Amino acid sequence: MFFTDGVTQAGTGGPAFPAGWGSANVQDFVLQSVSNFPDISARNLAQSVSHEALRVEGGEARDDISCGVIYFRKPRDMLVITGPPFRAEYDKEVARLFSAFTGTRIISGGTTEKIIARELGRRIQTNQTGHGDSAPNATSIEGADLVTEGILTLGECAKLLEKGNFSRSRDGDFKPWANSSPAEKIIGHFLNSDRIAFVVGARINEAHQDPMFPVELEIRRNVVKKIETLLKERYMKDVSVRYI
Repeated sequence: MFFTDGVTQAGTGGPAFPAGWGSANVQDFVLQSVSNFPDISARNLAQSVSHEALRVEGGEARDDISCGVIYFRKPRDMLVITGPPFRAEYDKEVARLFSAFTGTRIISGGTTEKIIARELGRRIQTNQTGHGDSAPNATSIEGADLVTEGILTLGECAKLLEKGNFSRSRDGDFKPWANSSPAEKIIGHFLNSDRIAFVVGARINEAHQDPMFPVELEIRRNVVKKIETLLKERYMKDVSVRYI
């Protein structure tokens, strides 16, 4: 943590801190903040120190009050698997990638979920509490943090990322929306993660699309590419995409 002397000298000449807030008091405030909120983000801790210095100063800064915090932690990893593999013999590899991944795991697409369930011998649970057209029947499977519909939900994610304007909680994580849709839940995971890996199946869903006219595959690729670009350029995420 580093800050200007406007922080340590806040309140100088006042009855509470005649000699200024001082380094010792700043340190006590920081230790108490971290004790109360062990997962507080660097951003919010810096803001807390600056706001407290301004309060000590009487609400009007007489000097520059700036604070910076660097938070060293392990990266938060996230995996999104969407779409069936190009060849059926690759189903086992998709299931292996899902099973071996350490971090948040999201399955986007009913066919993909069925492949993973079959290959890993896991049962798909159906919940009659879906949200809107993009999730008529929300489902879950062991090991997945979230299961959603495929291309429609990812398309909605791209729109939300482009729109932006997300709020944070005290610990620095992004707040979930009330009655969050599947796309909003994915967005929350995106924004709270550091490294995001996409595994994108290259097979055409023959139930929805003429195999001789692979529009669906192009849409899936384009949507994932748009999400990748937004996450990298606007949200500073480390994103990788693997087609299988």
